[in-house]
Amino acid sequence: MTGWPRQLTWGDFQEIPNPGPGTLVARNGHPIVARVAITINFDPAQHAMVTEGGQYRFGSANVSVNLNRALTNYVPSRIPRGEESYYLSHEQGHMDLMGLFGRELEVNLLALRAPTSMALLQLGHETTDAAVANARMYAINSSMGDCQYDRDTNHGMNRAQQRRWLGIIQRNVAGWRAADFMFRT
Repeated sequence: MTGWPRQLTWGDFQEIPNPGPGTLVARNGHPIVARVAITINFDPAQHAMVTEGGQYRFGSANVSVNLNRALTNYVPSRIPRGEESYYLSHEQGHMDLMGLFGRELEVNLLALRAPTSMALLQLGHETTDAAVANARMYAINSSMGDCQYDRDTNHGMNRAQQRRWLGIIQRNVAGWRAADFMFRT
């Protein structure tokens, strides 16, 4: 995997010093401190296939987790004094969730078997699409709505839920290198 694990700093974010109305707001209209833009990528056609027992499989599966700095921004004036690390840890939660789902995708891709190389490519694309959709559901907000992490934590404002989610994330990070890793809530 490339791009994760990665520790975020405020230097990874583009600063918005004087936000206008509607800048960095949640779906409920509440202003938020920051937004992190992360993608997971895997191109099955770029990975070597091997045959084993008459079946095709990927010889490797290098999933990339990418931070889009142009869309990763924050409003420093919205961070209460002394709370910088708290709000950064919320954004780190998004990053770690995407990394964990990237790792789960690697495991799933390496487990694929197909009777032909074309069938394996198709399975690779389907598996990637499903993993990206799942990652978005949990970790990345879209025009369709807030992700589960932000709904549960109210974008980090609900501190009890934020602690709960950070515990879930930390438990999963502890086991991400396992050959059979799967994200668990």
